[in-house]
Amino acid sequence: MIIIDSPRPFTPKLNWNDHHFQYTKPERHTVLAGFPNKVAQIIEDEIGYSPLNNYRYQGQRFVKARYLFVNMMVKYTNWTYTEIGKLIRKDHSTVNHSLKYIANYLATDSRFVSSYNIIETKVRALKRGSISDSPASNPNSKN
Repeated sequence: MIIIDSPRPFTPKLNWNDHHFQYTKPERHTVLAGFPNKVAQIIEDEIGYSPLNNYRYQGQRFVKARYLFVNMMVKYTNWTYTEIGKLIRKDHSTVNHSLKYIANYLATDSRFVSSYNIIETKVRALKRGSISDSPASNPNSKN
């Protein structure tokens, strides 16, 4: 039996009860600015789930929100898959997978198709610049 006499006992460098800080997400508005943030807001307004919240959760509603976000970002920006993946805290292969499987949803889910068309129309208008941030330009706003 080997006994190692250490001048101090082993202490972990990380308090395992306080490791939750690694998984807390910063506020969306500090992470994103401009077009990606507005696209995420359009998706959240339409389907009720943000593609940027619950990024570790794999429920179907959140996955569809991420798929929509990825598709709109690929379609309306010239960002790389890696850059888009960083926005949703995933890698480039997740972006590629999203583009592959959104076609399946569009072929089989009629409610998803109608939501997709509404979101795409709003994102296209946003890209053209006809949607502004002021509530006066939003016909659905209640003043």
